[in-house]
Amino acid sequence: MSNISSEFGFLKKITFVLFATIHAGAPAQKFAKEIAAISKQTGIQFLLIIIGRCGIEQDKWATAWRKEGLLLDVMGEQSPERVSAVFSNASIGLSTTPFVLAEKSGAVAAMLEHNLPVICVSYPWTPRNITGIKLPEGIIEYADWNIDIFTSGKQLVPDRNQISELSRNLADAL
Repeated sequence: MSNISSEFGFLKKITFVLFATIHAGAPAQKFAKEIAAISKQTGIQFLLIIIGRCGIEQDKWATAWRKEGLLLDVMGEQSPERVSAVFSNASIGLSTTPFVLAEKSGAVAAMLEHNLPVICVSYPWTPRNITGIKLPEGIIEYADWNIDIFTSGKQLVPDRNQISELSRNLADAL
């Protein structure tokens, strides 16, 4: 979590980034309310950057964030280079895709490629007749999170090969 600002070991600012399609049913207001409570409890400042063509659900997130008095930047559609720069400077990615489908999300893949941990803040959804689903590495389900993820200093995204490195390795092997 090297992108999280700290002073004397204490966090002072966390930047969330929400990118691309925002799916309906995500608990935006509940999430914003809990983030505001954490901010008051810890003194951590939270910023939400909404970037890309996010759809009609974007307004719900922006309204929820503003209602709680949290910092917000709605950037709209940006160049791939600008999106990459935002990801590189963010602390945590947010996805409204259910965690069991997160590995199919291009937005999640892009966030993980930039070493961002991802919190899935989505409507509850689990496939029928499938049990023992493990969370993909670097992804946290909102239902299972707590304040410790912001204050522990623990690395949320494990060290792993990046897509570009895997591609080079494959090309070399061929």
